[in-house]
Amino acid sequence: MTRALPLVLCIVSLVSTGCGGAASLSSWQNGVERYVADTGGGDPNALQDVKLPDGRRGFSTLGSPNPRESTDANAVLLRHTSVNGQRRFVYLVGIVDRQAVKDIRLATLAIRDGNYDWQTSKKDPEALKAYQQFDERRWRERFPDRKTAPPEYTSFPQAADQFDVEVSDQSITATHRQPGAVWELPIS
Repeated sequence: MTRALPLVLCIVSLVSTGCGGAASLSSWQNGVERYVADTGGGDPNALQDVKLPDGRRGFSTLGSPNPRESTDANAVLLRHTSVNGQRRFVYLVGIVDRQAVKDIRLATLAIRDGNYDWQTSKKDPEALKAYQQFDERRWRERFPDRKTAPPEYTSFPQAADQFDVEVSDQSITATHRQPGAVWELPIS
């Protein structure tokens, strides 16, 4: 029961962070900050207890309870690590519009003395396209007679997703193992 509490609290928090059917990177960041303040009592380590429905660590902001009509922001927590002497949470955030991923970016968060320091990568159409094309090939192989993709092949994250993370003094890189899509965030 105790292990389920962070997930339940997160779901309640997430539904309340929606913005009339459309979550964004900004509303996702605001949701993370509210979660740290309200549920974590200011302790960012509470983020390590939040899990996505598939059991991975992450954080979602829902635009609407109905995914067919919603734009959601779903993020996988890739790592909590030291970057240039500062502890940072490293997320890969997908913006999912009506069950189809439209944007994926790296985002990092450091919190010091109650101040939130966000760094996010720029849009990367090539990495997004590689991610989407890999999943399109997978569903077409598995469902050759279908005309449209099942949502589990168009959303983010997907059950089969595996990411590798590299951290250097200059950048953070996340690589999706299957298609080799790469997202990079220069460190500032």
